[in-house]
Amino acid sequence: MAIITQLKLVAASRATRLSDTERRRLKLADKIDDQLKCAEAAKTNSLHTKSRSVWRMNDEGENVQVTISRNIRPWWWKDIKGQIYLAIKYGSQPLELAKGKAAIQIGNLDELSKTLDSIKQAVLAGELDAQLEQAGLKTASKFKN
Repeated sequence: MAIITQLKLVAASRATRLSDTERRRLKLADKIDDQLKCAEAAKTNSLHTKSRSVWRMNDEGENVQVTISRNIRPWWWKDIKGQIYLAIKYGSQPLELAKGKAAIQIGNLDELSKTLDSIKQAVLAGELDAQLEQAGLKTASKFKN
């Protein structure tokens, strides 16, 4: 019993379910992580791919687990002058960050990584909850009759 008394014991319970707001924040934060990796890959002129395991039927008719990968599409683009613009997307739709403004103007790829880090912190802090809720409602309305 001497070992147990040395530990810090607390009365805590595991959360059973995330709220819709927390789920949206974590989903967007995960997508921003993908964009950060995509930006790092762009600095070396390569593509960022994301892999996942799926079950497929092989030639013998057996279900086998295979790994598939897909390219991650960047959320940014360059104009003719070389200026980089970034649109934060929830699903396939860009979020309107301010009234009538859905893109962020950025100078270069180094600033892109810093900007994506800042936006991730803002998402996790709840600064984009209103925009995420609107995007979630818009997406949900497409699936209802």
